[in-house]
Amino acid sequence: MRKAIVATLFATGLSVPLAAQTFVSSIDISTEISASTGVHTGHIAVDDTGATPIIYVNPLNNGAAGQTLNIVKIADPLGTPAVSTFATNDAGGAGVSATRGSGGIAVDGAGNVFICWTGNGGDDSARIQRYSSAGGAPTGEWLYSAGLSDRLGGIDVNAAGDKVVGARFLSTATQTGHYELTGAATLTRTFAATPAGAVAQNPRNVAFDATNSRVYINANGALSVINADTPPADAAPATKWAAGTAATLQDTGANSFAGHGVDVNADGSLIVYSPNQNVGSAGRTMRIVDPAGSTLLTIGELDSPGDGTGALLSRGSDAAFFTASGKDYVAVADYELNTFSRVAIYELPTPISLRTVDGVGVASGTFASIAEAVADLAASPEATDGGLDIINVTADTVESTNVLIDHSVITDEVQVRGNGNTAVFQATAITDGVGINIKADNASKTTLADLTVVPEDDPSTGTVAFAGAAIRVKDQDVATTGGFTVALSGVTITSSTAGNAVVDPDAAAPEDSTNWVFGGSPIYAGGIRVDSTSGGADNVVTISDTKISHTGSRGLYVAVSDGTSLTTTNVEAKYNAGVGLRTFSLTGSWTLIDCVSSNNADSGFATAGTGTATSAVTISGGEFSNNSFYGMQLDGLAAYSINGTDGDPIRIVGNGNRGVRFSNAGSVIDGLSYLVIADNASHGFDVNELDTDASWTNGINEVIFSGNGTISATPTNMSYGDTHSTAKTIEVTNVTFYNPSGAQAAGWDAFNFQYRYGSDLTWNFTDCIFAGNAGDNDYAVGISGTGANRVVNITNSAIVTAGPALAGVSAGTGTGLTINQTAVINDDPNFLDPGDVTSVDFLNVQNPAFGGAGSAASDLSGGADYVPDFSDVSDWMILND
Repeated sequence: MRKAIVATLFATGLSVPLAAQTFVSSIDISTEISASTGVHTGHIAVDDTGATPIIYVNPLNNGAAGQTLNIVKIADPLGTPAVSTFATNDAGGAGVSATRGSGGIAVDGAGNVFICWTGNGGDDSARIQRYSSAGGAPTGEWLYSAGLSDRLGGIDVNAAGDKVVGARFLSTATQTGHYELTGAATLTRTFAATPAGAVAQNPRNVAFDATNSRVYINANGALSVINADTPPADAAPATKWAAGTAATLQDTGANSFAGHGVDVNADGSLIVYSPNQNVGSAGRTMRIVDPAGSTLLTIGELDSPGDGTGALLSRGSDAAFFTASGKDYVAVADYELNTFSRVAIYELPTPISLRTVDGVGVASGTFASIAEAVADLAASPEATDGGLDIINVTADTVESTNVLIDHSVITDEVQVRGNGNTAVFQATAITDGVGINIKADNASKTTLADLTVVPEDDPSTGTVAFAGAAIRVKDQDVATTGGFTVALSGVTITSSTAGNAVVDPDAAAPEDSTNWVFGGSPIYAGGIRVDSTSGGADNVVTISDTKISHTGSRGLYVAVSDGTSLTTTNVEAKYNAGVGLRTFSLTGSWTLIDCVSSNNADSGFATAGTGTATSAVTISGGEFSNNSFYGMQLDGLAAYSINGTDGDPIRIVGNGNRGVRFSNAGSVIDGLSYLVIADNASHGFDVNELDTDASWTNGINEVIFSGNGTISATPTNMSYGDTHSTAKTIEVTNVTFYNPSGAQAAGWDAFNFQYRYGSDLTWNFTDCIFAGNAGDNDYAVGISGTGANRVVNITNSAIVTAGPALAGVSAGTGTGLTINQTAVINDDPNFLDPGDVTSVDFLNVQNPAFGGAGSAASDLSGGADYVPDFSDVSDWMILND
């Protein structure tokens, strides 16, 4: 059966500024250090085995021979610190004349304190001594004392206290190496030259991981990891430090000054270390990274001066993780030379708990990222029973690089759920250029919910870009039989600022676009890409309550050629550098419910490619407005149904070219109803090519056209240019055509309906209103191009020939047009709010003359409502005989 996992992941954004963290306290230890030492580097260790954590600090003593080395014991760092000290020196060591300076401090699981230092005054030997947890006099155990050439830069001890690691340093690389000191009493040195791949010069501190099998070494600002117990612990030193067992995780530059501290948290998922810092420059920092070396959190700010109050680090020299009352903290030793020395306490953000459940129980495990949790699912040999794996992300911010949910390997149902505020910062080194890559397989199920996916700011370049999509849904590269389900809900994809703040997806695009999510070949999307080529119609993809904004390419790109069913509900695509919602060669179906695609640098919604005539695009409700090109560009082969409702019409407003355009001779229209198509710069509705013979069985119903065509040579609200010539009748009912020229200068002919090409096609306009803007030469019907047997029947409608909404009857130079009018009135409708497309009263008809003027004695209101204005008492008074 599939094992269940409970894991904890510390949620930290990438290089998050200190202002985003919780500063707890800054404890001044300057007065606890003897004046003769000067105020200098502090080394710290934390014992959190009890309810009250204890922080031990010992300063680096650069004083003269005979000076005392102090250890400062700080109890309860989260309350009012009770500070006490106990003095140490090397008087018990034979032949040792004085202390030289402290190199490090560590605490084992029993609270015993281990200190290392280098002697002075004729004895430069490296020394380690153990003290009881109560401090005071030494235990009398000289754990290690070496020759004149040895200096220890730092130590760590395992929980049992029977293994100690140390870092030996001198000023030249040829004399640099690493120690492992083993044994329960007097420790034996096992030493070799610098392990291959590790930092060579001046290793300043070391730390075990939770399993004591990996050693992290910090030196000159670079962080290395060594697989210390592979080969086994009793191997010869040369084998133990064999080539290929070490790797440099972080290297921040030249070795002008060595960063000192390094620590690993209890579960091994986080490492804190001090990068290389230049003594003469202002601003120090501590960094928290994951075991793969990705920076999760920066404490302090580079190139900013410390102020001694905890707002910034001055010279972060050492750090240690600890927990208290269920919360996670990091203590940082910080100093300014001869000015102050302190310990600053920071609370880490709320941990992420990763839980997988299938009803058979709960096992424990810990991961540093969502990617690691998913990788564990893939690596588990029990992951074969089709159970349910849930990854619950409870924190607000998490870094997770290279998330691959591969259902050829993970056969269980996988759910990744955030807390609604979770921002997943994705790094640039990502598989296939994708942030979260879902590779679906037969009968697999995947859910992503309540996550924000944002690119990581790369401090080395100052820029961030996904090569492709932030999220990609793709069937397996091999043929599948279908039946997979993928659901995305509550997902936000947007850009980040240089400080990794999440850009508001509803705000205008940021001026600096370097941190946009960039889509590029072959992914073709900045936000979400859905691919499926071999699975069949049983595949289902749903995307709901999702925002895709500020990408450098398309927001959502769909390439479905196997019949996969896609439904998007309440999806918003805004401020993208390409098309907001886009599909190519669709052979399945795409249903859009109440979606918004606006303010994109290309079209709001676009289809392209050949596809098949059986593919279906259904748009119910929503808005496609203020895009730089079309509101809807429908070039792909499909059957289109575009229908709003009376209370929620589809709004296609303010686009930089056409509102809607059809350009595929094989496409059909199954329905067009309850639309507001207004203020688009070219034709409001343009049929360039269409399978007119097979389309429009439901005609056009309940539509408002207004103010379209301000940049066209011949402005039109609606234009028909299909050249098909098979006999066909199209019904247009309850439609308002108003002011087709918009702001067009007087003297231009503008048409509510322009008949450009085609023959043997009859248009029946019933219960419609054709209105213009007096003086703009707006015409009800226009004609151009060639054609024969072109008939327009206008019945129970209005063609306004006087008043503010005056329009002419017809104009044009084309051939073959006959216009028939039956029961047509010419009164002005007295439109309500004709200039405010957002008003609920937009183009409502007030003139009582329109009452009963429609078909079957209905009120004539076009695509709006009839709200008569009875201003004369005789129009409404009840007369008594």
